[in-house]
Amino acid sequence: MKARMPGEIRAVQWIMWIQTVLGALEILLVLAVLFMSGMPGFGSLPWFFYPVIAPLVLMGPLSIGFRSRRQWVRRASIGVEGVSILEHGYSMFLMLGVSIPALINTVLAVIAVAILFGTGATRWFER
Repeated sequence: MKARMPGEIRAVQWIMWIQTVLGALEILLVLAVLFMSGMPGFGSLPWFFYPVIAPLVLMGPLSIGFRSRRQWVRRASIGVEGVSILEHGYSMFLMLGVSIPALINTVLAVIAVAILFGTGATRWFER
């Protein structure tokens, strides 16, 4: 009989998918603005744009991996969310000012990390 996933783990899955969708929309908006302003191609993307893409590519597959209950999925999710916190925190407070999408993503990432460090997540990912 399969174990039923706890509600807090399910919440982290939803948070990661919401972050993925919001991040993809944010990237599309930034790319649209960059291309409209005359950016010739992807090779000319600013260096700080690449760390934004990496967590988005990893969040979906990691959240799907929660069913496996493997410890590395939890650790990798904490790492990806940590990068998301650093990246959005940096962009909010040092570069661009506080924006609603960055604030939402930062709050969601902090909530996800807090849940993943909790005892319920520790028990779920023990196998």
